[in-house]
Amino acid sequence: MQPTPMTRIHRRLSFTTRLVIFAIAGQCLLGDLQAALQREGDNVVLTDKPRCRFAWPEWDYTNISNPLLLTKNTLDRSIIGIMRIRAGDTLPRGKTKITATMSTQQISALLRENVLGRGQRIDSLTADNTTISGAPAVRLRFTEPASPARRRAVEYGFVKGGYFFYLLFSAVDDPDYVNVLKDFQRIVSTFKVLD
Repeated sequence: MQPTPMTRIHRRLSFTTRLVIFAIAGQCLLGDLQAALQREGDNVVLTDKPRCRFAWPEWDYTNISNPLLLTKNTLDRSIIGIMRIRAGDTLPRGKTKITATMSTQQISALLRENVLGRGQRIDSLTADNTTISGAPAVRLRFTEPASPARRRAVEYGFVKGGYFFYLLFSAVDDPDYVNVLKDFQRIVSTFKVLD
């Protein structure tokens, strides 16, 4: 059976309509993703809830939702991650549920559980208390002597507004380590939870 002129138009419109719908959907998605990370001078704001602001280190990013992943060069050399985890959930490698009223001792145990749950060899694991965004926080420092290169890591955790904020940094222990660590410390020192 020969297609009629109307059938041909319908096929073209149908294909064109689908193409336009995909283009609009893609643009909307791209717009939403870009809207999730907004520059404000030297700072950046994560606009999805809970919103937070921190100094922008001029690193590339591989993801701009939750978690936000930043890298200065490649993910196998250095990485900064920012996760916002709702109370009642767990850290990626953890088993303990996060509560909105965790003490620094509980946060320290939670971070240790998560690090040790990765199944990698960990050396020099230390924890100390600090403050981030006006909330009591824990800083965990450790080294990963795995091959091909030794890595050094720093992780922070604190609870505010019913969320656990998990800031992590890991980089190859090479001559550039001090510079990339300074970038992470700048993020931590300027990190503010907005709501």
